[in-house]
Amino acid sequence: MKDALLTIVLILCQNDSSDELAKIKEENARLKNEVEMLEQTILLLNKELHQLKSTLKELEKQLNKKQPVIEVKDPGDFTTFDGPSNPIKTQVLSLNPAQKFVVIGAGEEQDVKVGYFFDIYDDADLKIKIGAGEVQKILSKTTSKVIITEGDISDFKVSQTAIARRKMIFPTKDLKKSFKIISATEKDAVKVYIIDGGLKDNLQKPARFYVIRENKIVATIEAKTIEQEFSVCDLVSIETGFIIKEGDRTIQVMTKKQPIIGKILNVSERNGIYIGVGINDSIAIGNKFEVRRQGRKVGEIVTINVMLDYSICNPAKGCKIEDFNVDDFIEFVE
Repeated sequence: MKDALLTIVLILCQNDSSDELAKIKEENARLKNEVEMLEQTILLLNKELHQLKSTLKELEKQLNKKQPVIEVKDPGDFTTFDGPSNPIKTQVLSLNPAQKFVVIGAGEEQDVKVGYFFDIYDDADLKIKIGAGEVQKILSKTTSKVIITEGDISDFKVSQTAIARRKMIFPTKDLKKSFKIISATEKDAVKVYIIDGGLKDNLQKPARFYVIRENKIVATIEAKTIEQEFSVCDLVSIETGFIIKEGDRTIQVMTKKQPIIGKILNVSERNGIYIGVGINDSIAIGNKFEVRRQGRKVGEIVTINVMLDYSICNPAKGCKIEDFNVDDFIEFVE
């Protein structure tokens, strides 16, 4: 009897051990499967991390690259505006002195746009300018509301002439005879500068160059020795507080009398007369231009501010700003 019971106990123990072993094996298989899945996940994460690091390095390279300098033309005190490409000439139809606006006889049919500026003249010959205004609203196909921005509203009258200011265009020109400073030596009284232009660029003495910084002339240098690949220059003049540096750009000064012609871009009592020639054409402050209209001389103007592609002028002695119109031809005199 005892042997029989003992046998039964042993069988039960063996069954329990087998079940436990089976459970352990099952758990072991599950854990092994999870480990394999985690290893695969780690591999994928490592791959993604590697790709992210590569992307980061590429971005750092791009950020470390020297970005090109975008040269912005400085219009000086003048606020540029949009305007029609073709002339728009009309009349003042009515006015509202209390709210300081006039109604002009041009609208949708004449392609007038909000923001256009009109100069108002008291005569048909456009010699007596009363003021100016900005189109605030297109009222109809043939009328627009113009807010007065220049002049006294009491001087405005019905039937006065209104002329739209033409679209301002600052022409872009290819720079000619433009070189860079490749060496700048300033020690005591010795000031020597080397530019990357020489005989290969057909430079000949005498040759002078404007040094340009932020679209303005800051100095003038003159070539003393011209070699095949470069020229050695001395300082002629420099603006107070400026130091010529390597990398500064230069433009050759006109040394031979050449015809320089252009047009008047805009005429403003407040800002002056804008012409379509500038530093790129070797123009400097104080240059004088003859102004012609239909082949007839109407006066002379003198540059007071010179930018890369245009200049601002005042009427020469004996002339008035009313003498000049947009699109008048100009020619360099001295």
